[in-house]
Amino acid sequence: MQNGLCGVACACTGVGDTGPSLLEAHVADWKNRWEDNAGGTAVISGKKVGFFVDKECILCSVCSDAAPNNFRMSDAEDHDICYKQPDSDEELSQCNEAMENCPVEAIGDSGE
Repeated sequence: MQNGLCGVACACTGVGDTGPSLLEAHVADWKNRWEDNAGGTAVISGKKVGFFVDKECILCSVCSDAAPNNFRMSDAEDHDICYKQPDSDEELSQCNEAMENCPVEAIGDSGE
């Protein structure tokens, strides 16, 4: 795969129906998640969440800086993982901040 307009190896073109739009090009993929993420979901203030990191992770540590109680470097030391689902509003806010600030959009939420 070649680098798209976003500068990352992807199919984004930012042009109509020739590919995903630039804003939609990267969404963390549950099927491409690292196996060592914490599984499951949590319900915080009535919202079901299930954070994970997919294999687009570049180990930048943005997530572990934003949400240290939920994200950390993997034991393999080559990617970050969600090691614990949030259990408070504060942790949920930090996990959302991590997801929003991930430079390669490798953090997803499988909750509904």
